Amino acid sequence: ARTAIISTLPLNNNVLTPSDWEGVIAINGVIRDIARSWNPTSQGIKWVLVQEFGNFTNQILWRNAEHIGYNITMPHFAKNNGWEKQGAEFLLHRYQGINSMRHPPSIPMVCAYHIEQPFSTNNETAG
Repeated sequence: ARTAIISTLPLNNNVLTPSDWEGVIAINGVIRDIARSWNPTSQGIKWVLVQEFGNFTNQILWRNAEHIGYNITMPHFAKNNGWEKQGAEFLLHRYQGINSMRHPPSIPMVCAYHIEQPFSTNNETAG
């Protein structure tokens, strides 16, 4: 193969704290840096492309949060580097209604309608 495609990581149920989220953002930065600084070899991979899966799915989560009633300011996704960190605490609000999951999912990840508190925002599950 002459081309390698690396996907960025999205928010997922294993992101439990702001520190976890910072880690995912840092990993995505490393992925982009690899592609940006790749030096092709004569017999190896010539191009490294980034599939912005994380960016795409995280934008969907932000849009859904707005749709279900979170009072958030929608970032300018294309122009604002670092938008994933700005006011993203709501992504760590956990829906407590699914008992079969190891970690409760993010409300904007699984809810189609606004839910009223109580939902978890404490350090044990939401950072």
